Amino acid sequence: MNTIKNIQRRPAVYAGTADTVHVTTSAAEVMALSMVAAVAVTSATIGAWSILAFAGALATNGPTALVSGLMGTVAGF
Repeated sequence: MNTIKNIQRRPAVYAGTADTVHVTTSAAEVMALSMVAAVAVTSATIGAWSILAFAGALATNGPTALVSGLMGTVAGF
């Protein structure tokens, strides 16, 4: 029977050795993580491309042309 004295001596977190810890990963988890990584890389690539395109348009045409082009796109001209 555990007494209060015995409980207080135990560590708050049990640190098991590598032999006692078994981690299994299913194929579905691996596929899901791979898909998340692929979406993250794709999103980062699209973001970098859009920043480069904006910087190129700003350098080539100037801020006035960018604003007029935005207004024309939004208005449908």
